[in-house]
Amino acid sequence: MEKISPFELKNKLIDMADESIRKSTHIMLNAGRDNPNWISTVPREAFFLLGKFSIEECKRVMDLPEDIAGIPEKEGIASCFEAFLKKNESEAGAELLKNSYNYTLMKHAVDPDSLVHEWAEGVIGD
Repeated sequence: MEKISPFELKNKLIDMADESIRKSTHIMLNAGRDNPNWISTVPREAFFLLGKFSIEECKRVMDLPEDIAGIPEKEGIASCFEAFLKKNESEAGAELLKNSYNYTLMKHAVDPDSLVHEWAEGVIGD
C-alpha cells in the first residue's frame, strides 16, 4: 500500500466499500473525485454561528489583551448556549443550530452541558 498513489489507494478503498455494500444494507455515496461547484449554505452558517458562540465562551473564561482566550468550561455551558441562541435567533444558521441541539437532547438523551461543550471544543479545534 505504501507504494501506490493516493488515487490508486482511493480506488482500492472504493472497491472495498463497494464489496462491503453487497454484504450490508448500507449504501455508499460516491460523489466522485471532484468537489461540486456549489455549497449548502445553511449548515455552514450554523457552523460559523457555533464558532461565534465558542469564541465568546473562550473569551468569557479568559480574555487577555494579547488576543488570547481560555478554553470553554463544561459546567453551565448549555445555559450560555441557549441564551446565545435566543440573542441570535435571527442570525443565519440559528434555526438549524437550535433544531440540531433540541433534536439531540430529545432523541438521544445526552447531557446538555456535555453536548455543547463537545461542540464548542470541536469548532475551536481544541
